[in-house]
Amino acid sequence: FDRKEIKDVIAYLNVINNPNDAVRLKRIINEPKRGIGETTVKNAEEIADQLGISLFEVFSNAADYPTLARSAAKLQAFVSIINELIAFSQEAELDELLDQTLEKSGYLMALRAEGEESADRVDNVNELRSGVKTYQNEAENPSLAEYLEEVALISDIDGYDADGDYVVLMTLHSAKGLE
Repeated sequence: FDRKEIKDVIAYLNVINNPNDAVRLKRIINEPKRGIGETTVKNAEEIADQLGISLFEVFSNAADYPTLARSAAKLQAFVSIINELIAFSQEAELDELLDQTLEKSGYLMALRAEGEESADRVDNVNELRSGVKTYQNEAENPSLAEYLEEVALISDIDGYDADGDYVVLMTLHSAKGLE
């Protein structure tokens, strides 16, 4: 889960689950490349802060803001993809949603286009897919929100070696869920 491609795919799933998640939205807005630059995102963030609305809402109505007018078509195309995936997530199984996300976003195609050096990254995404299927088969009521919550709790402590000869520090993040 520390690999870039896995973080990107999980970020897509998080945005589908909650479009108001600005941190993950900024991570995937230009993954794969869509021609949406940092300046556009910063301008959109400023608008969102000034109006007290979500970044996704600003992207959805980009044509209404003069500073975003040049990138409005690209932002609308991205919002359209996310909205399609949100609608699809209401009726689809989790593994189907993952496959649709990889296809509609163009993420997997972009990885494959990088050539042989990205073969490991494609394999990592396929491993995530098999992990999603395993979760789906083992969970009583598999849902996107529940899966994302479970994934968020995976941490370094899961690989803890009690017999190792070293000091282990616990962070507040690692303590999450242990209250």
